[in-house]
Amino acid sequence: MEVLLVLSCFVLLIGIDNVESFSVRLEVPKAVEEGGDVELRCHPDVIPQRPFNIRWTRNNDVFFTSFPRELHTKTKYNAPGINVDLEKSSSSVVLLRQVSVETSGRYACEVSTGAPAFITVTKWANMTVIASEEEVKKPERRYVMVGSKVELRCDCDTSMTDLSSIKWYHHNHEFFRFRPRQMPYKEVFPLAGVRFD
Repeated sequence: MEVLLVLSCFVLLIGIDNVESFSVRLEVPKAVEEGGDVELRCHPDVIPQRPFNIRWTRNNDVFFTSFPRELHTKTKYNAPGINVDLEKSSSSVVLLRQVSVETSGRYACEVSTGAPAFITVTKWANMTVIASEEEVKKPERRYVMVGSKVELRCDCDTSMTDLSSIKWYHHNHEFFRFRPRQMPYKEVFPLAGVRFD
């Protein structure tokens, strides 16, 4: 009886040592211009021996899945601002067509293996789609009276985790900086002929 117990324990330890482990490499651009196509890349450093699947989400909503070792390998799901080119996408690359500002968000790639290990590895990154210059609103007044007050406005989502600062320039000279996650969060630089309120 004692010999059998020792042998059973030895087999169990071998099974634990052979459990697959891997890491995932994720490639998501931090910022892209509106209207273009974007490639998102995700692949494990070691291809698992067991069946596995890859799932893409944007802000926790699934928009693409791939099962490389099954007959129906690719599926896309409806998500606002996301247009997946299913024919050009694969288990390692997802092609987004004509991205818009609405495409921005937190992207995550999840790689999961089946039994008996059931390992799941997830990597995420933020991507921001910047409006093209044609979409930037021009000021209504091109000319102002000397001594009058002028309001300059730049709208953007200051809750973005990758946002470090917003800077204002006049002829390549920075005159104002806003930093949402630092104190002081506003910094003014001297500019001849300009006073700030």
